[in-house]
Formats: sequence, structure tokens, C-alpha cells
Amino acid sequence: FGAYTTACHFAAVDHAAIARACGCEGIRVEDAADLPEVLKQALAAERPTLIEVMTDPDAHPPISLFAGTLDH
Repeated sequence: FGAYTTACHFAAVDHAAIARACGCEGIRVEDAADLPEVLKQALAAERPTLIEVMTDPDAHPPISLFAGTLDH
């Protein structure tokens, strides 16, 4: 307890490609600076749009809801 552990590892999946294969729009964002333009494209699209935002795979959430708020 009190430390991050990895329960499972997931393989890389191109969710944007899956969305396109299902007839939706799928856009992958790898640079945060591109997000405003991609959001405009998604809102203007005439079909459902999935925006896949790539993040740091080594980023982990806090261990608990209170992990970042308590002084020890």
C-alpha cells in the first residue's frame, strides 16, 4: 500500500483507426498544440468523431483521492 503498482499492461491500440473503420471520424492528437484545431474539426464534422489524445504512458494517477491533498 502507499505505492503505485502495475496490475496489467495494455498493448498499443490505434483507437482513431478503429473509429474510422466503424464509419466514424477518428483523429489522433500527439501534440497538445493541435488540440484546438482538432476540436474545431470534430465540431464541424457531420458524423460522430473520436479524438484520441496521446498522453505519457508512464503518468499515473494519485494512489488515492486524498494522496495529493494531505500534509504528512
